[in-house]
Amino acid sequence: MKTVTLDAAEIARLMEPTVGQGGFQSLLQYLQGKLNQQTGRIDLTDEDRGKICRYAYDYGNGGWEYQLTSIFRNHLGEMN
Repeated sequence: MKTVTLDAAEIARLMEPTVGQGGFQSLLQYLQGKLNQQTGRIDLTDEDRGKICRYAYDYGNGGWEYQLTSIFRNHLGEMN
């Protein structure tokens, strides 16, 4: 388990409403539920970190990928 602390902009980006039932949307909704909005802390399992990295970089470039990288780009080094 690794704890990451998001800043206000990253929190706002993560908490943007998601519509749909696809993998990206489900991941974002899952991460929203794990976030402590008051502290910005989110506890990520190895599986969570792997999914974030895969979804951010392995499925092409687009809106969902950009959303993940804009939220977690400053923390991706911590995810290794």
